[in-house]
Amino acid sequence: MPRKMTDSTVVYELYARKSQEPDDRQALSIPAQTRECASKFPEIAPSQVTEESFSAKAPGRPLFDEMIDRIERGEIQGILAWHPDRLSRNSVDAGRIIYLLDTGKLKDLKFCSYTFENTPEGKWMLSMVMSQAKYQVDKLSIDVQRGNRQKYEGGGITWRAPQGYLNNKATLQIEPDPERFDLVRRMWDMLLSGAYTVPQIQRIANTEWNYRTRRLAKVGDRPLALSILYRLFRDPLYCALNVRPDGTVYECSHLPMVTSEEFWKVQKLLGKRGRPKPKKRPGKPLHRSAHSLRRMWLLIHCRAQRQALEERQGPPLHPLPLHEETRPLFSGLHAGKEPGGSILYQDRSDQHGNELLALGQHISDRTCERRINAGKTNRYPSAAISGDRRKGVGNPKTYVPQGIHR
Repeated sequence: MPRKMTDSTVVYELYARKSQEPDDRQALSIPAQTRECASKFPEIAPSQVTEESFSAKAPGRPLFDEMIDRIERGEIQGILAWHPDRLSRNSVDAGRIIYLLDTGKLKDLKFCSYTFENTPEGKWMLSMVMSQAKYQVDKLSIDVQRGNRQKYEGGGITWRAPQGYLNNKATLQIEPDPERFDLVRRMWDMLLSGAYTVPQIQRIANTEWNYRTRRLAKVGDRPLALSILYRLFRDPLYCALNVRPDGTVYECSHLPMVTSEEFWKVQKLLGKRGRPKPKKRPGKPLHRSAHSLRRMWLLIHCRAQRQALEERQGPPLHPLPLHEETRPLFSGLHAGKEPGGSILYQDRSDQHGNELLALGQHISDRTCERRINAGKTNRYPSAAISGDRRKGVGNPKTYVPQGIHR
């Protein structure tokens, strides 16, 4: 006769979870869950007790994943918990538990406030309970968003008041801090004057004014950090505006510290992310383009010299000068401010590159032909043909066509 598996042949692990989310405020604490499981099932001695403080709204709990790995390896076959929502509040973890029950790696589940049977009906009911837990989380998120939106429309905020303000628990609004409101306003005035930078304002506030942040339960009562000061000057709440991440703007009911014009003037002074704006220049350095022009003229010159050697079998020609017909194509170029024009500048639109290459090659071929017919020869062989590295011949670092400054 086949023998039925009993609780004594199943290795259980106790799992207790408590998160800091609002939906778990009514749940038992981790020690209370452990005591309830021990009193409900005194005949079961769990091989391990796993206590985790992590939200189950999304997959990715490290201790829960380790427990699932132990089940897949066959080290444990059952789980003790206070309620199914302690195991899962999302569809991914719920599906993993149901699948382990289908494959037989997970034999049994025992809960203090729910009765489970490893049958098709029992697994269906378990999936319904876990789906109900997920629905509760999703609905609670919508309810919280609706409550926050209602508070924003009433002119309030849902987070801690910034520097210079205090949270009034009676009216659920923020009000000026009698100790720091005037000091923070002086910081705005110093930045608006344009005579002080943000680091200078921080040094004056911490050393000369002895400014300290608001004392809270675990933080506060410290000098003003530079990051906090930059965040302070970028916060539109100081001009009574609540800007949400989706771009929605709500008007606040508290007393503004600065006007809207002053706030945007500070943003213009700080620039993007509180940093000074870069100065705009008429053009950008054309290092790559200048190097490309030099290489282009060298290739054109070497090609003309090779053609001359093939046709005439004589010495190569001198480097070709910049022809007058190409000068209109360089109208967008101008030299730098330094004497001699050490750096080329160009407007951001470059539309004549291909035309310059084609016209320069055509002019160099014509000039080469005229000089060959006139019998003019070069004093030295070209480095591009003979491999010579003398200065000014065939060296892209030293040779520059006439009319172009490096």
